[in-house]
Amino acid sequence: MKNDYLYLVKFGVKEHLQQLSDGYMFFNIVQNYREDKSDYRGDSNEGKIPINPQKIELIMQNGENLFDIVPRPDTVMHSIVGDEKTLLFCASKLDGKVFHKMNDTNRKNLCDEFKSEVRKFGDYVLLITANELIYRMQKQVDHKCTGFLRGSVEYRDLKDFSEEQDFHKIYFPYKNCYDPFFIKDIRYRWQNEWRMILQDDKARISKPYETGVVVNIGKLDYAFLYETENFLDGIAMTEG
Repeated sequence: MKNDYLYLVKFGVKEHLQQLSDGYMFFNIVQNYREDKSDYRGDSNEGKIPINPQKIELIMQNGENLFDIVPRPDTVMHSIVGDEKTLLFCASKLDGKVFHKMNDTNRKNLCDEFKSEVRKFGDYVLLITANELIYRMQKQVDHKCTGFLRGSVEYRDLKDFSEEQDFHKIYFPYKNCYDPFFIKDIRYRWQNEWRMILQDDKARISKPYETGVVVNIGKLDYAFLYETENFLDGIAMTEG
């Protein structure tokens, strides 16, 4: 069962975050992430499924497997034709995975690994909640023949094929073609990401904006804007 009662943080440019606070939710297309050359936002394997190179076959007319003759590729990925237009909203979760305990107190501060990763995304951060985004988006999609998916990203070693028998269980846990967009390589784990995928190919609720689309979900009730460094150094979680 998905946990929708989450605090989320969206890092970026102040102007863009203020637009989100005002209710303009931007969804970027997957192609932009695949083509981005940065080591934090870019991911050429976004939404793709790894295939074990040792198991691939290409049978020639003579019945031989081509890869018994020529070297096998190091990496083989599967994706769905046209999925580069998939619309994504991404944020980071504030949960127990990104906090660590300070000495013998009941106070927990953000992990250095998390801070180092997310500060790359921008000088400002907007604190919001997942359940409000979901509630407001649901009001937009009701009766409009469109929809959305949401959930936390799971991180795993994409080159680990030791659980191949559970291939579909790993990459299609909900038997949905969008499931692979909720799995990323373990090197991105400190982004601790939460995502929403918009299904609106007829543009019933979205409008083109820059490199993606924007949906007006209404001004957020819970949205607080901070400078990134002040937020990362100032926030803490208390147990008990």
